[in-house]
Amino acid sequence: MSTLVWPPISHDELIRAEEDTINREIEWLLTSLQDTLHSLKAGLEECAELLAPKEPGSTLVLSSLRSENLKGFITRVGTRVVKGDVYLRLPSLPPPKGQNAYKLSISTLPTAPTIVLEQLTTTRTLINACLDVVDATRWTGESKNANFISGQLRLLHDNIQEAKGALKGWITGQKAWHEDALTAETFNPPLPDHISFHLSVSEAAILLNVRTLEAAYPGTGTSTPLSTNSASTGQQSYSGFSLREKLVTALGGGRPAFHDEAHEVFMYKGQEVRVRDKVRVESQDPSLMSAMAKLGALERSVAVSRRALDVVMAITTSMTPALLTATDSTSHIHLIIGSNPLAGARCSKSLEVGAKSILIAPETDNVHYGLLKRIEENGITWLKRQFEDADVKTLGREEVDHVVDAVFVTSGGKSPLAAHISALCRRLRIPVNVTDSQSLSTFTILSTHTSGPLQIGVTTSGKGCKLASRIRREVVSALPSNLGDAVERLGTVRRRIWEQDHANEVELDAEDDDAGQNAAFNKLVTPTDTEAAKARRMRWLAQICEYWPLSRLAAITDDDVEGILQAYKQETKQQALPATEEKAILNPTSLDARRRRGRIILAGSGPGHPDLLTTATLNAIRSADLILADKLVPAPILELVPRRTPIHIARKFPGNADNAQEELHRIGLEGLREGKTVLRLKQGDPYLYGRGAEEVAFFREHAYEATVLPGITSSLSAPLFAKIPVTHRAVSDHVLVCTGTGRKGAAPEPPAYLPNQTVVFLMALHRLKELVSSLTTRESDAWPASTPCAVIERASCPDQRVIRTSLEYVSIAVEEEGSRPPGLLVVGAACEVLQKSSLKWVVEDGFHGLDGLDGLEEASVRLQGLRETIATPDGPLNHTRAADGVVGSPNTIGPALAAEGASSFACGPPVSSANAFTKRGVSFITHGVNELADKRRWMLEKAFPHAEGKKLRRGDSWAKPAVRRYLRQVDRFRELLFFYVHVTGG
Repeated sequence: MSTLVWPPISHDELIRAEEDTINREIEWLLTSLQDTLHSLKAGLEECAELLAPKEPGSTLVLSSLRSENLKGFITRVGTRVVKGDVYLRLPSLPPPKGQNAYKLSISTLPTAPTIVLEQLTTTRTLINACLDVVDATRWTGESKNANFISGQLRLLHDNIQEAKGALKGWITGQKAWHEDALTAETFNPPLPDHISFHLSVSEAAILLNVRTLEAAYPGTGTSTPLSTNSASTGQQSYSGFSLREKLVTALGGGRPAFHDEAHEVFMYKGQEVRVRDKVRVESQDPSLMSAMAKLGALERSVAVSRRALDVVMAITTSMTPALLTATDSTSHIHLIIGSNPLAGARCSKSLEVGAKSILIAPETDNVHYGLLKRIEENGITWLKRQFEDADVKTLGREEVDHVVDAVFVTSGGKSPLAAHISALCRRLRIPVNVTDSQSLSTFTILSTHTSGPLQIGVTTSGKGCKLASRIRREVVSALPSNLGDAVERLGTVRRRIWEQDHANEVELDAEDDDAGQNAAFNKLVTPTDTEAAKARRMRWLAQICEYWPLSRLAAITDDDVEGILQAYKQETKQQALPATEEKAILNPTSLDARRRRGRIILAGSGPGHPDLLTTATLNAIRSADLILADKLVPAPILELVPRRTPIHIARKFPGNADNAQEELHRIGLEGLREGKTVLRLKQGDPYLYGRGAEEVAFFREHAYEATVLPGITSSLSAPLFAKIPVTHRAVSDHVLVCTGTGRKGAAPEPPAYLPNQTVVFLMALHRLKELVSSLTTRESDAWPASTPCAVIERASCPDQRVIRTSLEYVSIAVEEEGSRPPGLLVVGAACEVLQKSSLKWVVEDGFHGLDGLDGLEEASVRLQGLRETIATPDGPLNHTRAADGVVGSPNTIGPALAAEGASSFACGPPVSSANAFTKRGVSFITHGVNELADKRRWMLEKAFPHAEGKKLRRGDSWAKPAVRRYLRQVDRFRELLFFYVHVTGG
């Protein structure tokens, strides 16, 4: 079906007619909403009247269902319960002599604490906030602003929903009964400590829970039933039908508790208790029922108005984007209202941009300690009182008639004060920001990154500040680290060129940050184009900013800037040179070369086993151009180094440590200046007694920032492999890692003895006697000679050794068994948690910590042999491995580059080595790949004899990690073969 308009009108006229119709519809709807808001205000005032504290209040009858356990009444006035009497008949609460029930009377004395129903307080606060929102919506002068009215309706709807939820019995931050105990003086006579009296609101009814309490049984957890316990046997019934319990009850013992909290233990007034008896009584309150019904009707009315306005607004436009600007706030006056941590953050932000902060918060408020610290340190003006309307017009700068420049409200949009301040600021055209309320705010705070003149801001328009912060971090992480300095330098060039061109009367086009380039941006400038030639430098600068990678721009230095300006200054004194003679002011090749400058990596090699290397360290080993290794880095780790990579091993021995360290620094610095990637390979973790920070500081002094990669420290992994848990409940909850040798061989101060502490001594075995003596002969807190200890040597290596003993015999045991460095000493009761012996010492040889992961050891050996065969078809390769202080370098290896398998393939051989690849090498690697492929199923069946007859696939979930590693090596050999074929041309 179609509709025709006669007489015909143009498309543009039709669009204008539609827009006029929609605008009239919005105007009519906004006008009718004013009547709706008037009705909403009347309904909200009725709800507030129902909850107002008016005498005589509501008197409610309390009576337990089908029992005489609880009878009585209470009187509610507003949000408070002012009087009441409750009579209890409970088995665990015998009445006083001469009475048939236990009476609780709420005190009516003027000095007595009052019972306040928090749900009703929250409801009243929200209703008052709704009234303020309605007033702000009707009287701010923006009644024709559809976006503003829509935001106010959304805020109104949220507040009404929350108020209705409070009457249903739930509020934010509501405390449980055992966390919100009434004071004893609330009752007359005072409430006994073993009785809990808890009033709340549930479904517009007053809910009373009375509990009798008793001390919890020792050692009873929250998951243990707390029914009647037999004192003689200590046994409990889990079914509730124990004959023993019935017999105890018949003989006058306590009855078992049967209610929903009988099996739980609570912390009540600092003591663990359980609930013996519990009575729950509800009493319907007519005023609360009426208020809840009215709030439900108001909620539906607001929802209908919101839907109607949203439908019409959706036809016209989507969300209008905010205008993002950078404002110079130097000497501005910012008014911050609130005392929470966010107020402190707002003060810091204002001070950061050069503004002056004035904080308004009563002294009685709980001012956050961080805010108090900022007030003391930064001289923030604190007005210790409530906000007054005159503040926004009297606390500002003199040059703007004392009107403040911005207002920040940190109490949130649901606060009645926030809506009032927002309306006031809108009338006076003062920028205002209300936390978590876009509709009450005229501006929002961006999540910003600042690097010199570069500022990056991200906003989600109030939809989620955490998301904006995440987006900002992602954007910043993708930028070069020194981009701000580059912006500063390029800005200097632009300003100087502009000044020179202005002096030469060259007319330059105005620039806009968001505008694209004009049509003449890439137009060819010829030597005859005199006017265009005068401005070509500015165009050149604009083009490199437009097209060059940011990393290249970030490589521009101050010398480059000075060269640009000098070249430009000389050129402006002469005629423009022909295009053929023009030289590039900035050479992109040289700039890119700066980005490929040398880099230093500090990496921890772990305790010694190659499988305990981190992936990052392994990648660094494979990609390094030069490796500087500690003397204690074991051979299995060094064997992972590609054979073409030189290695220098530190020549550290007693008395030469400083000289050896200086030598490493010198060699590393030479490699960096040659543009190499230098890997400083350290034992364990670089920062744990590894002098890592000293090396970082040294290279930083020479303008090289080190990348530090962590390693598994032997101080924690060695005890693990020795079956020693350094922490264990009820045994050790402290771990102390310390050195046994101080600087220049000095003895450090021994730690004091703590029975619940495990101490790991590194670099201590060469002076073990002196260390043990200093521990056991301390003047105070000496270590008992019987303290268990263990010496762990060459942890995670095949020749690992563990000597389990005590401080009394450890020196003798090491002398008897000999030393096998490197090693460490573990002292503490944790040494005997998993293994304990009655002998003076026990020696355990061999490493078995990874046996469960290494099911294909034989296959690994065969694979390594095959790799060596492929690498050296004519015999073993004469590879020079570095000794102490000797730099190892490979011979001309030809096809032997295959020895590194996937490691070499990942890095790729030098282009100059391409001719060294021979067809003989191809044949050897082809033979190796075929042999591995043929034996794949044999290896799987050997590893998994139970899987006979199954179709074994690489991705099967039951495959062991070792098998998967083996299959990956097969695939990498195949990839290496393809690489050989590609390089040799088939």
